[in-house]
Amino acid sequence: MKLSRLVSLSAITIAIFSACVSNQVGTTQPVPQKQDGPALSEKPETQDPDSTGGEGAVEGTPEQGRSPMAQGRPDPQDREELTVAFSSGSIQLDPRKSFLASEAQIFTGLYEGLFSYNPLTLEPIPAAAESWKVSDDKKTWTFTIRSNARYWNGDSLKSQHFRDAWISLIDPAGNNPYSSLFDIIAGAKEYRTGQTRDPDKVGIECPNEKTLVVHLNAPAAFFPSMLCHHSFSPIHPTMLGISDWSKQAPISNGPFYLVEQKDDRLILAKNELYWDAKRVAIKKLIIRFTKDGAEAASLWNSGEARWIAGDVDLEALQDRSGIEVNAMFATYYFYIRSSQAPWTDSRIRQALSLALPWDNIRQGYYLPAETLIYPIPGYPKPKGLSETNVERAKELLAEAGFPKGVGVPTLVIKISQSKEAYRIAGLMAAAWKENLGIPV
Repeated sequence: MKLSRLVSLSAITIAIFSACVSNQVGTTQPVPQKQDGPALSEKPETQDPDSTGGEGAVEGTPEQGRSPMAQGRPDPQDREELTVAFSSGSIQLDPRKSFLASEAQIFTGLYEGLFSYNPLTLEPIPAAAESWKVSDDKKTWTFTIRSNARYWNGDSLKSQHFRDAWISLIDPAGNNPYSSLFDIIAGAKEYRTGQTRDPDKVGIECPNEKTLVVHLNAPAAFFPSMLCHHSFSPIHPTMLGISDWSKQAPISNGPFYLVEQKDDRLILAKNELYWDAKRVAIKKLIIRFTKDGAEAASLWNSGEARWIAGDVDLEALQDRSGIEVNAMFATYYFYIRSSQAPWTDSRIRQALSLALPWDNIRQGYYLPAETLIYPIPGYPKPKGLSETNVERAKELLAEAGFPKGVGVPTLVIKISQSKEAYRIAGLMAAAWKENLGIPV
């Protein structure tokens, strides 16, 4: 099932925290002592380290929502502090377990992998990786980690931190959402699926503290682009065994660090130990979580929020000059287990599809889509899921031996914990009950 949406972006162009940079040098403070991690209200004393240049960027994973909007009104005077309004407050700070777009946007400030996306071109650019080499067969990548790459607590970033984080993410016991991305690495799929329990058989090596060697199953020129994803972030070794990251600030290596977490907000401060700290202009990021579009509009109208990344009541906005609309896409899947009767019968599955109110399901999206891939000009336009024909659905169900749904076992729908998932599942359940008599 495909649900496509549009999101408007501000003149900042993309939800990029780590690209908030300038050539101005920030205030310096003494170098901190190494520590295990602060309480969420503590701030580490820091020093502005030497920088070699480069810009950080974000890769945002589309998040499901009905009418998401994002806008901002850039102000050259707002360099010290930036307040952003997000729709959801259910933020998972562990990059291994997160999957929402809002989390991905925030992670560009907290974490940094080997590569980041250029905020203007979206091409991968070096981040924690200072340099890299590719073998003649294009299957072995050797990365050199920046000598001045550190976490906010002063600890040096090491190659082992990448390896341990990646192995932890693909551990089958973790059931982490993006673990399959690592299947490109030799031995990763076998480890992820439990075919082997030996992590040493995964093609990730650390010859020394600043060298990471990755062996791929096949040549992949796009590998640097994949490494921009937040799931490839390093994790501080003291955080690996912690299951609940809401109790303390994560020890992160990005341009910002978390100093306060509440139900309605996150507060991030500039990490003066970030390798490129001289180019990070903003000193403080306040992320406000709004309960609805009206609250987001209120924050905008009052001047408190300079950027809205989520639902907003357009009619309530007093200043719409910063709005830009750009296309994004997201694919929402509902899988049907067809290995057991009666769901093995394609007529029943087709009946389920024909009984659905597709227009209502896609209602509220700026550009509803019927196919798995967002419609792109110049590319083929295959026929998608759009037909609603209740009478034909009833006929198919009867042909399969279940007239009026009699005898069909209860259909159980398992969904993620999101408002949009509940909305869609509710429409599906009502349609199957009312139109076909199938218990849900």
